[in-house]
Amino acid sequence: MFDVNLQPLPKPFNQIVEIPSCLSYNIRALDIAAQIKGTVRVENALKCDDTAAMVNILKTLGIEVIEGDTYFDVVGDISQVKEGDYTLDVNLSGRTARFALPLLCLVPGVKILTGATPFLKRPMKGQIDGLLQMGAKIEYLGKEGCLPVKITSTSLNPNKIIMDGTVSSQFPAGIMAVAPSIGGVEIEIEGNQTSKPWIDMTIDVMKHFGVNVENQNYEKYIVKSGQSYSGTSYRCETDAMSASYLWGIAALTGSTCTVPDLNAISAQGDVRFPKFLEMMGAKVSYNPDHSISVTGAGKLKAIEVDMQSHTDTAVTIMALAAVAEGTTKIYNIHHLKAKECDRLECPAAELRKMGIQVETTENAITITGGKLNAAIIDTYHDHRMAMSFAMLGAVFPGIKIHNAQVVSKSFPGFWTILESVGVGVDRD
Repeated sequence: MFDVNLQPLPKPFNQIVEIPSCLSYNIRALDIAAQIKGTVRVENALKCDDTAAMVNILKTLGIEVIEGDTYFDVVGDISQVKEGDYTLDVNLSGRTARFALPLLCLVPGVKILTGATPFLKRPMKGQIDGLLQMGAKIEYLGKEGCLPVKITSTSLNPNKIIMDGTVSSQFPAGIMAVAPSIGGVEIEIEGNQTSKPWIDMTIDVMKHFGVNVENQNYEKYIVKSGQSYSGTSYRCETDAMSASYLWGIAALTGSTCTVPDLNAISAQGDVRFPKFLEMMGAKVSYNPDHSISVTGAGKLKAIEVDMQSHTDTAVTIMALAAVAEGTTKIYNIHHLKAKECDRLECPAAELRKMGIQVETTENAITITGGKLNAAIIDTYHDHRMAMSFAMLGAVFPGIKIHNAQVVSKSFPGFWTILESVGVGVDRD
């Protein structure tokens, strides 16, 4: 473990910054590749803790995965899994947990799905309830509604099921992804579906591999029977969430950051994150070469914004709001409380530590920008906390990120990239 002391940029930069590929696309592609006979290559692959968790689960089941410098080759598939006892660890990866669990209901053996201690508090009940409606045999081994669980079923029924949509889009998405391997599914959503872009991304990857999903206004998802996955490759595009931190630094410092390989019409909801920066005073350009540029004015203004569909970049805006002129309100974010940490109260605590006025409710946060105090930022095992608050260290001295290695969950090269644009990064 290490901490990082940050030193502000000495001057604005104007750079093209290469950002790693989208974590969510990687996990979905690996999950689907494991359902296809023959070799499937996941290109422009992201090598991080979360993808390692998914790859290790496939390997533990006996599915061969070859790891190249820029790709994963999934050589085997779930039909090759042998009867046996398996212990499978998602580490801290919610995406891996919610896509692996439905897959584990389809393979032989007794399967224990667990994770690192902090993850064992995160909710799984919504998805497990859906799987039980499909005939899954799942037993809680600890707290009800959370991992670890024991799975003994080897098949699922193509039922019509009802699922809560208010906690995580990964619950229905993980079930949708295995639907072709069970003969289809119809999922009715109770409540307002949260994080809709991640549903769109799942549908996007499934379509690439030949399976269509009927999305009835995020109230019902139908994967009709008779469909099957096919294909030999999938290229993961750049991660807009990871890009948000570099765009945020540009907006703060009067710099220009151009991120390549991002289509303005991508299914990634956070490809529209620069629009929030534009509302705060930055200039944004969606370029013909599928790159996106953000140029900052050197100061930010407060905004009021609904971030229900921008789950992972909400903390990015919270950090930027600390120095924006006026009072920023971010709402429709109750689901942030069930992430790697409570992404309402934990950012609020760190902002208060820096001398910023913050108020929270169950569904919103209000932040009044002001002068920052030097502070040691706790990361709560959450990569988004580390990277969001690091943006402030690019402008203000005295910012230290505690347990800075947590960025390896999704963006292992983050600190190196900060150095490449001129931010001082001292590890200790």
